[in-house]
Amino acid sequence: MFKAIISAATGIMFIITGMTVSAQENFKPQVQKVTVNGQVLYELGSGAKSLEIDSAKDVKVEYTFANNGSSPASQELRIFVHFENGGDILVNGDYQPSIPTTQWIKGKKIVDSGSYSFAKQKGKTFDVFVGLFKEDRYDMDNEGVADDKRLKLGSLICK
Repeated sequence: MFKAIISAATGIMFIITGMTVSAQENFKPQVQKVTVNGQVLYELGSGAKSLEIDSAKDVKVEYTFANNGSSPASQELRIFVHFENGGDILVNGDYQPSIPTTQWIKGKKIVDSGSYSFAKQKGKTFDVFVGLFKEDRYDMDNEGVADDKRLKLGSLICK
């Protein structure tokens, strides 16, 4: 009887683990659109662009995500936003999405926004990258996602 309980428990553990992995594999987050001060920086199917920004004013960035998979994430993921100049992250915009990734259902758009200051960055150009992470980065369902599991949204030129 003891062996039967262990076998049953092992079988249940296998099923639960299998469901968790399967649910995570069926989560396919995608960046659909990103605007900067109302101008499109990135749009699905159009790719990355370059925009000029006024470094003396705060910059509002709006992100639109969706899940193309059949299941939400099995754990809450955070979103990272890196504004890089020469490979160095000079402005970091990591955040917890307004709707947890565990509630991202297929086809529902998730819109978040953030404001960033580039006051001391006049004359610099920033490459903007986005992705999802917990301890490690998570795959995204966009063309152009690099091996480091992040998507280049475009570039901001600080005037």
